[in-house]
Amino acid sequence: MTLGSARIPSLGAALERALRGELPSDLPWPSFDAKTATSQRADAGGSVMNAIAMSLPELVGGSADLDPSTKTYLKNCGDFSPGNYSGRNIHYGVREHAMAACTNGIALHGGLLPFAATFFTSSIISNRAAVRLSDRHSLDLRLHARFGLPR
Repeated sequence: MTLGSARIPSLGAALERALRGELPSDLPWPSFDAKTATSQRADAGGSVMNAIAMSLPELVGGSADLDPSTKTYLKNCGDFSPGNYSGRNIHYGVREHAMAACTNGIALHGGLLPFAATFFTSSIISNRAAVRLSDRHSLDLRLHARFGLPR
């Protein structure tokens, strides 16, 4: 008998796949066309993450108070909090170094695919050491700040 397969076979299979560090073969990747590529560029990461989130239950993470800018909030996945451990969006506050360190810890534990989103400048200033220690099993989303450009 394998993990969780006796009670809920589909969840047991998903857990075993996640623990092996494998992705499902049928992820629903979104497509982008050349006509709207410029307008979608800022939202592309969030669009991809939200498209695959329901098929990838181990995807969990957040940003340091930058969800509106980084577009990384996982819709319909809830917020991780003391009263809701099933939420997949983590609100780190303005703590980039702690966010990177937590993401490393979650990745090293295994079973989850964590992500952390911040701006490139913030990652250089505040969490360089934690980013250098990043595990290859996490998503590190660093965005270039577009000063002076319309949103």
